[in-house]
Amino acid sequence: MQRVHAGRSGQYLRAGTPIRWLATGCLSSILLTGCTIAPQDTGVTAEVSGQAYAAEFDRARRDSASSPLAQKILEDNIISEQEMLELLDVYSACMIDNGVSGFTASLTGDGGNDATVTRAVYDAAESNCQKQTGYHAIEFLYRDIRENPSNYNRFEILVACFVRNRIVEPGYSPEQYHRETEAFFHQVKEQTEILGARPYSFIGDPVTAEWIFSECSRNSSFNREDVPEPDYLEELRRSEEGLPPVGAPSEAEESSFEDAGQSDPLN
Repeated sequence: MQRVHAGRSGQYLRAGTPIRWLATGCLSSILLTGCTIAPQDTGVTAEVSGQAYAAEFDRARRDSASSPLAQKILEDNIISEQEMLELLDVYSACMIDNGVSGFTASLTGDGGNDATVTRAVYDAAESNCQKQTGYHAIEFLYRDIRENPSNYNRFEILVACFVRNRIVEPGYSPEQYHRETEAFFHQVKEQTEILGARPYSFIGDPVTAEWIFSECSRNSSFNREDVPEPDYLEELRRSEEGLPPVGAPSEAEESSFEDAGQSDPLN
C-alpha cells in the first residue's frame, strides 16, 4: 500500500511539498527543531536545562493541560528519552485508533501513514491525540533542550553566522530573520509560495548563500574560509542558469553526432 511520509513531528505533508529551502535549513526553532544552531553544551545537566527552560516548561504545561500523562512528564522540568519513547507509543496508538491507518513516527523525525488517509481525518486525529497526550508540546520542548541545552537565543546565533560569512548585510537583525522565517513558513503552509523562491534577504551569489545558510543551520561556528566550496554548488549554478552539466556535449557537438549518425556518448 502506498504511504505518505510525514515531516518531523509527524506533520501531514502533501506530495510535492515545495522548495529546496525546506530541506536546507531551519525555518523556525519552534516549528522545525531538527537543526543544531547553538554551541554544543555537552556538560549541561538536565537540572540546569530545566532551569534555563523554566518558562517553556510552564508554557508546555499550559498547552497540554488536558493530558494527565503530559503533566506527569513535565512535573519535574526534565524530559527523559525514555519518557519521550513511551509518550510516542501512546500518541502513535491514539493516531491509529482515530483512523490514521499505518501511522508511524520516531524521535528522529521519520514516519508516515497510509496514502488513503485524508487530510481531514489526519487533522482531526492529530487534534484529538494532542489533547489526550500533549505530544507535540512536549516533543518540541524535548528537541530544543537536546539541541540547545542552555537555551541560547537561536536567532541571534544563527544571524551572527550569516553576518560573519557575508551572506547578509552587516545590519541584518535577528528580528528581520524571524519576520522572514514566519512569512515564508506561512507561505509554505498556505501553499502560496513560488517554487524556487528564496525566503531571506541574502546578498551575493544565491547558491553560495543557500549553502552557507545550510551550514550555519547545522553548526553556528561555521566559517566559509575554513572549508572548500562543495563541487555540487557549481552544478546548481549551471542548472539555475539553464546550462548543461559540466562535461555534457554542447549543441554543436550534439549536432555533429547527429550528422555523423553517432549516438551521444553520454547516453
